[in-house]
Amino acid sequence: MRLDHKGLRERKESLDHKDRQARKVRLAPGETAAVAFALTARDLAYWSEREHGWLTEPGCYRVAVGASSRDLRLAADLTVEGTPRRPPLTGMSTLREWLADPDGSAALHREIGTGPDGKPGGILASDELVAIIGNFTLHTLAAFPGLGVTHEVLNRLLSPGPG
Repeated sequence: MRLDHKGLRERKESLDHKDRQARKVRLAPGETAAVAFALTARDLAYWSEREHGWLTEPGCYRVAVGASSRDLRLAADLTVEGTPRRPPLTGMSTLREWLADPDGSAALHREIGTGPDGKPGGILASDELVAIIGNFTLHTLAAFPGLGVTHEVLNRLLSPGPG
């Protein structure tokens, strides 16, 4: 089986799954048989460093089968919705969005730091406070003193480079 993605990614590639899906069906001359196999989302996926997981690009895929990759006898197109992506975090992202993102949460905890007791500091010290103002953007939270989110912290969070 050969699988080609005709999507929007810069890298166009073919995903050759013959090792995973291939099985021989022995037939006498003139004999036919139906052969079925399942394609899973993982069969269409690639590893994303940013997302730290497997993603499936939305778009049209062509699935082709045949005696070999040079002798493809049957093809069909299928449309895939793809994997939902995490939106990039910005100053207008909410506290909940930052905390729900693995990289954003780690960076936020690192920037706000911990108290003398070793527990998260600032706004992160209170689950109740996070529940109440979790829908505030970090830009808005930077205006309130004592939360650990300042405009300087926000600038560091949004700066490219090692966090």
